[in-house]
Amino acid sequence: MLAPERWPVRNLLKAGLLAVLLSGAAVIFKTQGLVLSASCGADCNPAPRAFTVPPGHRASQFQIQSLRAGEPCSGEKEGPMAGFSIRKEGDTVLVYYRSAKGLVSDPVPLEDLTLEPGQYKLLAIPAKGAAVSLSCALSPAQEK
Repeated sequence: MLAPERWPVRNLLKAGLLAVLLSGAAVIFKTQGLVLSASCGADCNPAPRAFTVPPGHRASQFQIQSLRAGEPCSGEKEGPMAGFSIRKEGDTVLVYYRSAKGLVSDPVPLEDLTLEPGQYKLLAIPAKGAAVSLSCALSPAQEK
């Protein structure tokens, strides 16, 4: 076998590429996908979805898979309403809805949302037949 200083450059490049691919694969296997759904029934009773971001992890890269509008529960004449909120221990973390003025995502755009470890609830907007389905990535938190 050749000493390392005599290895052809091509073999070194292959070895380096293999190391990069293997380290990338390790990262891929550590990240998990999560799909969350919540709704509000025809009787205006919400069906929230509780979920947990475990210690040492973060939830990010949120995307809407489906967002179904519902009719207002209180007899308002506003028309169909679509939206949802994410709450942690009673505090609202994010509110997202469609209005006549367009999309509202407060306090950050959905794609920029990152949730730290804790217990959360996904709630569809209180409207008859409203529903939401979100996906996100659950991954280990980066060390600082």
